[in-house]
Amino acid sequence: MSAIGAPTKSLLAFTGLIYEVLLFLFGIGVLLAANQKRGLRFTGILIMIHVILATVSIFFPMNLREAEKTLSDTMHVILYTAIPIIILLIIGFGSAANGKWFRIYSIVTILILILFGILTGMAAPKIAAGLPTPWAGLYERINIYGYMVWIILLAMVLFRVPWGSGLDS
Repeated sequence: MSAIGAPTKSLLAFTGLIYEVLLFLFGIGVLLAANQKRGLRFTGILIMIHVILATVSIFFPMNLREAEKTLSDTMHVILYTAIPIIILLIIGFGSAANGKWFRIYSIVTILILILFGILTGMAAPKIAAGLPTPWAGLYERINIYGYMVWIILLAMVLFRVPWGSGLDS
């Protein structure tokens, strides 16, 4: 969607910028809400790192499948290998935000993201070869939206609990 020459590139750049600014501010909010909870402090910091990496990735868009591969493609792959790892760490550290149900939901989310990340990775050689990958977009969307839903639930959990109270109970 953000590839060089893709018709959706400018729309994604605009909406992505808004998303990244809001997510960075949310990361600051998580950090402020963390109080003495080390896991939540790491979560807030990792959210901000995620935003920085995602913002840097804007400068390294992929080329469309039929185009010759460049340094931009390589950097894009490197950044989008690091970002999912950061996301898994965000969910892992943030899982302690509010009791057993949120921890279990976080573990299930991590497992789903790993599964669909593996499926996306298995499609990567076909993408590089310019072959059809009819399910790769779905796998990527499951990962993206799975993380977004987790972020929404984290926000709801943090909004519900008064700051400075026992978030791990």
